[in-house]
Amino acid sequence: MKKPQTAFSAVDFNTNESARAARAAHARMMREGVTELYVYFRPYWLAAFASHDEIPEGWTLAWAERVPGSLTADQLVQWFAARSGRVPYLIDG
Repeated sequence: MKKPQTAFSAVDFNTNESARAARAAHARMMREGVTELYVYFRPYWLAAFASHDEIPEGWTLAWAERVPGSLTADQLVQWFAARSGRVPYLIDG
């Protein structure tokens, strides 16, 4: 018997998107040695970019604080979560 599916709440989406973006930023810092990342948003998305040249059109700076490179992946998830709640990319719910 299949487990019944539940509706995916806005809170779950926001938490998952923030964690996804944080882990992607951490992976990039570890893989590429990038030390200066800034977080940008567009509807339903968060992402960290290293330079103004790589920011696609339609993205807006989420907060004017550089992503700290000294945090572990799990610490960075918490760092993103503490800030992303104030960013208007979130789904209302």
